[in-house]
Amino acid sequence: MFWNKLKGNGEEIKVHVTIWIIYLICIIIWYDIPITLIDIFDTTLTMFMWMITFYSYHLFILPYFFKTRKWLLLILVYAFIHILYVLAFYGEEMMIAYIQNNIMSVDIEDVIRRGSFWHTQFIIIALGYHFYGESVQEKQKSLIEEQKRILVELELKETQFKLKNAELENLKAQFSPHFLFNALWYIYGLVHDTGNQNATKAVELLSAMMRYSMENRQVNELVELEDELQYAHNFIELQRLRTPMIKLDYQVKGELEGIKILPLVLLSFIENACKHGKLDEEENPLRVHLNVEDKNKIVFFVKNKISFLGKERSSGIGLDNVKNRLTTAYGDNFKLNTENTGEFYTSELIINCRENIPLPPSKGDLDKS
Repeated sequence: MFWNKLKGNGEEIKVHVTIWIIYLICIIIWYDIPITLIDIFDTTLTMFMWMITFYSYHLFILPYFFKTRKWLLLILVYAFIHILYVLAFYGEEMMIAYIQNNIMSVDIEDVIRRGSFWHTQFIIIALGYHFYGESVQEKQKSLIEEQKRILVELELKETQFKLKNAELENLKAQFSPHFLFNALWYIYGLVHDTGNQNATKAVELLSAMMRYSMENRQVNELVELEDELQYAHNFIELQRLRTPMIKLDYQVKGELEGIKILPLVLLSFIENACKHGKLDEEENPLRVHLNVEDKNKIVFFVKNKISFLGKERSSGIGLDNVKNRLTTAYGDNFKLNTENTGEFYTSELIINCRENIPLPPSKGDLDKS
């Protein structure tokens, strides 16, 4: 058991051996012990008893009793070992005196006093070393637990990021093809029914929208708000080419430069209004208002009168998926309010652009923690 405790800890063994050698040299110098064979043997034997005392308490006795907390038994064990140590110390003194033919020089009272002193001293040393070792182990354990916690958090954040990225990619993959299908359907109807030159403008608008959609396929990256608004405006113009009677109240206020937003979101609310709205009344136009407040807060407002006629062909995405995209990307940094009065449908999207889409920490950040 003794060697099992020390096995595999070569550095600690080297430290202990070095300390004992230094201690032996200090004892020889302090007590001015003559460098003779018998004196070196006597000192080495005494030191061997000290080592037995120290390691017995350090490796076995103290760990056992601090674990079981049988303090009365510990006192009895101490008394028993103390007696054995004093007897062994007395036997050593008698043996050295016999070798030196000086039996009469052994003072029993002095032997008991010195034996008790050395025994108690090394118990105190073992006790201090025990508490020191427990403290070091506790700190190491806390450090290991903290490292495990950080690693678990890192893995969790990486997993969450991968899930968010996959979800955004899936939602965006659904959005673009369906919308482009609808746009092509509109242009087809425009060319087929009228054959006028507006078809050229429609194709130009659709081309710009397709280019924008393809350039912003990195779902974990934001886009310029100005570009996103231009994309939405192109859609409105495309709709007005198809249905010239659409009435529009389009307003943009605030400083747009430097503001970024999740791509292909604003259009969803406009498309929804165009699909389900009655937009040909001068007093009830399609209202699309965007206001940038405090350089980081976007307020986007869409209102339309509800049409009770047949619905337009739907892209199949819906505002629920848009809300999922916003939740995945912004967390608590957005608010979406919708209201259906039966006559009017209103959507208000508020985004705090102070926070970007979260990214997992790097390994360097973990090391700094």
